[in-house]
Amino acid sequence: MVGCVMQLQELQIERCRNMKVIVKEEEEDCDAKVSEIIEFPSLKSLQLNFLSSLKGFYIGKKDFTLPSLDTLGIRMCPEIMVFTEGHSIISEQTVLETDFGSFNVGEDINSFILTKKQEGFSFGNRWMMNNNDYY
Repeated sequence: MVGCVMQLQELQIERCRNMKVIVKEEEEDCDAKVSEIIEFPSLKSLQLNFLSSLKGFYIGKKDFTLPSLDTLGIRMCPEIMVFTEGHSIISEQTVLETDFGSFNVGEDINSFILTKKQEGFSFGNRWMMNNNDYY
């Protein structure tokens, strides 16, 4: 499975009403040596669409790296609070596509999400999602 993730170039997840997180941190065995970094080295496009309960892509303690990411789409995800809870590393050239426009956010997606939410922007309209045929 690890080899498949290493080669993954595109990932699109949509219309999963109850999904709260995409990558879940595994329970660690005391004796197991576990990497402190989760990496998707070949992922170029990540699309998260119509995920009404999504809190974040990865909620865990490890660092997260997406060095080849060109495009990140977050649309109709009204509950999103962070992209990753830990430190995330992405290309400075990554374009974030949202319901309210496209942005080059540099390397800090979490700060962008937090700032936009504080400014009153929404990453989706829950009423619209619940009352239309998105699912």
